Amino acid sequence: MKTNPMGLISALSPDFLSQKTRKSFIASIESKLEARSSKLKGSSSPLSAFSFELSAKGRNWVAGTSRFRAFLIVAAILYSVSFIHATSFSQPIIIDHTCTDLTRVPDYWIHQAKGQLRTCYGHTSHGSQPITGMEVLMNADPSSHLYDFNTDGAVLSGVLSIEDAVPDGDLGHEGDTSWAERTRCHLDGAGSDRNVVVWSWCGGVSDNTAAGINAYLSAMSLLEQEYPDVTFVYMTGHLDGTGATGNLHIRNNQ
Repeated sequence: MKTNPMGLISALSPDFLSQKTRKSFIASIESKLEARSSKLKGSSSPLSAFSFELSAKGRNWVAGTSRFRAFLIVAAILYSVSFIHATSFSQPIIIDHTCTDLTRVPDYWIHQAKGQLRTCYGHTSHGSQPITGMEVLMNADPSSHLYDFNTDGAVLSGVLSIEDAVPDGDLGHEGDTSWAERTRCHLDGAGSDRNVVVWSWCGGVSDNTAAGINAYLSAMSLLEQEYPDVTFVYMTGHLDGTGATGNLHIRNNQ
């Protein structure tokens, strides 16, 4: 494995993805991180040093009840890890739907995340589950204030800033990329301080097509190019009971 000066932390899919897909995804992330670390050499910003980029070959596959826990890992673990030097690990850290022990994340990085990350999260009904899960974490031990966050985007000390349901809407259905233009309007305007953008599907993957998913991936890729200082988080569709041969599974693995 090539040495990555910023380390490598990736969110990977459940075990049903092939080893070939996993290796391809890790290689893709390594390439992107090395490019970013070269570009941002000398920067002291943890956010600059850490790139949570989920490629088309291996995004964070979250679905059904696993979606809740997976997003907690994205929101409460990956949000909390800004960078880890490569010399600390000989292999990548793989965080998937089985990683649910938040006690393994040092408090230091959670505090760093709350101080560095400014997130906006576009979603409708199904997308509300992660926010509900984060509320459970915050309220489980309110005296610690460790998982404090808000949903109005206010930038406060010791609180993770999230603009919930902003921009409005979700990822839509077949070929709908109107969400991308709403993202641009927000980042160019009231959301100019946001450095993490998350979009959730509702039921739009279940009845989607290869062309529709490609439109989504292309739109996200273009946003990444237009806003290199913003991290865009890809997401898959939730379970619908159609199994491994169903359209949802096929589109989620596209």
